[in-house]
Amino acid sequence: MTLVDVRTHRDALWRRARTLDGARDQARSPRARLLARQLRAASTPLDYQAVIAAPVWSGWADDERRRLAVVAGAVLMSGRLASTIDGRVLGAVALAIGEDALDQVLLLAPTDRPESPPLASLDPEVLQGLGAAALLAGLNEPTAERMGRDLAAPLLRLDAEQAAAARYHALRITEATA
Repeated sequence: MTLVDVRTHRDALWRRARTLDGARDQARSPRARLLARQLRAASTPLDYQAVIAAPVWSGWADDERRRLAVVAGAVLMSGRLASTIDGRVLGAVALAIGEDALDQVLLLAPTDRPESPPLASLDPEVLQGLGAAALLAGLNEPTAERMGRDLAAPLLRLDAEQAAAARYHALRITEATA
C-alpha cells in the first residue's frame, strides 16, 4: 500500500465515521447535526469496528445515498421495469436515478436480475423504500439504524441473496453513472 493509498483509505474511514456519528457530518444541515448530537446519547456509542463494518456508500452525501437506494429498488424491480411500456413510470424512474442508470437497469441480463418482490407500484418513493431494505440488509442493528436515518423506511424484509444482488448491481450502476 502506498502512502497515497493509506491517506485515501484513512479519509474514507473518516467520512464513514462522520456519517455514522451524524453530529459532525458537514453534509447535514446545522439543525440536523444539533438533533444528531441530542439523540446520540441515547444510541449505541460509535466504535472503530462500526466504522470498519460500515458499507462503502456510508461516506456518500445524503442525496447520493438516496439515489443509490432508488437504484437498488429499480434493480430489484428490473424485470417489471423492463417489461413495462408505461412512459410515465419509466420517466419518473429516469428522473429519480438518471437516464443512463435506468438504461443500465433495463439492460441487466435476465440471469442477473434479482427476483422482484410482489409490489404493485414502481413509483420512485416505493423504489427507495425497497432499495433501503436491500442496502440495510445484513448490517448490524446500530449501523443499520444510523445508515437508515436519511433513507426511506425499508418496505419489507428481503432474502439475503436478493439484497446482496441488488446492492452489487446498484453500486456498480451508481458508480458508473455518477
